[in-house]
Amino acid sequence: MDGSPTRAGEGTGIGLALTKELVLILKGTIEVDSKVAIGTTVKLIFPISTKAPRQLINNNLSFQNWSWETAPTVKQVSEAIAFNKSLSNQPTVLIIEDNLDVQYYLTACLQGKYQLIYAQNGAIGIEKAIAEIPDLIISDVMMPEKDGFEVCNTLKNKLETSHIPIILLTAKATIADKIAGLEFGADAYLSKPFHPEELLVRLQKLIELRQVLQTKYSSGTIITKAIPKTEDIFLQNVQKTIIDNLPTKNFGPNELAKVMTVSRSQLHRKLKALTDISTSNYINKIRLQEAKKLLLQSEKSVSEIAYEVGFSSPQYFSTSFSAAFDCSPSDYREQTS
Repeated sequence: MDGSPTRAGEGTGIGLALTKELVLILKGTIEVDSKVAIGTTVKLIFPISTKAPRQLINNNLSFQNWSWETAPTVKQVSEAIAFNKSLSNQPTVLIIEDNLDVQYYLTACLQGKYQLIYAQNGAIGIEKAIAEIPDLIISDVMMPEKDGFEVCNTLKNKLETSHIPIILLTAKATIADKIAGLEFGADAYLSKPFHPEELLVRLQKLIELRQVLQTKYSSGTIITKAIPKTEDIFLQNVQKTIIDNLPTKNFGPNELAKVMTVSRSQLHRKLKALTDISTSNYINKIRLQEAKKLLLQSEKSVSEIAYEVGFSSPQYFSTSFSAAFDCSPSDYREQTS
């Protein structure tokens, strides 16, 4: 140990003073035993209190004596399901975290504002993200099975989950660590410990960005030039699949999901997240966009175009067209000819 006044990296002497201040805030004590040329021992003593119950007040699921191996009772699950139904219009957040204390803290921050689902490591988190298609993901970086970087890399490169915003949480707060997280596709990076308000603001801003994306994609405008590494590519594939199958009778959400090699629920959740429109309505939007093009580029009758773009009757086509564009197919053709 170099105790000379000319040693490299001379400190400011403020570290121990700050430590003492933090210890006193927590009603603890600090003791120092230092011997020249031998070393220094710093002893921190904190009181432990168990007065605050570990409990989710809003959904009646108690976390007291809870672990990954112990399941809640049937009554607790029923109460939790009833509570989640009351939050059905709130965004769903998947929390991927192996530390129960951090889970308690995140739950306390988010309960009542978001629907919450959990995974205790990265591998299970990836499975749940693909199965549930949550609106947002909060993931720790250092976890067993798969770490947060692997979670990001896997989910951002899968068709079903590439759109989901991911916030990484970690005590590793160096610039290199943050850059690594962002390179793997993380949308935000929070260093532990973080303030609840900081987390809530981050989540809200990510939701607002998604709403901007929904405004862009909700019109159903045909994408001719997809921007690389964006959801343009996914929607362009969806649009092409719908257009290629316009003549197919009763081509709907089930058929589209099958061609896209995803489940109907996965497709619905992804399209809903990107466009705020159900799969059936999005298919109709693409049909109407194609109808507009045919009304301008062909001399086919309105009835012929209605059947060609997949509508079951000319009357239903005219009603849908008028609702979408505030004019009938015939009027649109006359106005733009």
